[in-house]
Amino acid sequence: MQKAHLDMAKIKIGIVDDHNLFRKGLASILSQKPDIEVVLQASSGQELLDVLHAGKTPKPEIILLDIQMPDMDGIIATKHLKRGHPKIKIIMLTMHDEEKFVTNLINMGVNGYLLKDTEPDEVERALKEVAEGRSYFGPIALSVIQKRMSEPDLIQKRPSRPMVMTENFSPKELEVLKLICQEYTTAEIADRLCLSARTIEGYRNRLIKKTHSKNSAGIVAYAIENQLLD
Repeated sequence: MQKAHLDMAKIKIGIVDDHNLFRKGLASILSQKPDIEVVLQASSGQELLDVLHAGKTPKPEIILLDIQMPDMDGIIATKHLKRGHPKIKIIMLTMHDEEKFVTNLINMGVNGYLLKDTEPDEVERALKEVAEGRSYFGPIALSVIQKRMSEPDLIQKRPSRPMVMTENFSPKELEVLKLICQEYTTAEIADRLCLSARTIEGYRNRLIKKTHSKNSAGIVAYAIENQLLD
């Protein structure tokens, strides 16, 4: 009984990449992690959608999805997943720091962004963060957000979002916001502020609502846009 319980607690993931060696290698590494179960592999976005439609394999909670693939790339696949399988969370994989994709992917509501040369331990950490309802964007993605938010052309073209005055944030909310922007995890913020992780999640959810964001990356973008960081 105990073993069955542990199996149920595993994070069920899918890996979609057209490079067989990379996909199978990553699947092999992650399958050795006690909290992760690889339930789906596909070589393109179209194959992924076909497998999900067939319903012959367990549906993954999270999909590690390559951006650049033949047949159907990760961008188009994400749009289909958001419409047809909105509960599946998505972490995008890429070989390069592709600035043109980062802000667009965040706006699409993806839950994470990782480079393919990321260490396995960081991939595991990203999966656990996303499985627990948070986002995982590494320093490269966050630096891209900051860079693009400061570009004059983008500032002029960017659609305005409802403004939230700083005084509408409590001091503790601003403190949590700044720690999120510094890439502290929920557990680290809780430890730093001597609060429970559940309390920090409450602050995070209120910040998402107040800033009209979809995830933590949106909170960071809002903080940069409204000059809330020191």
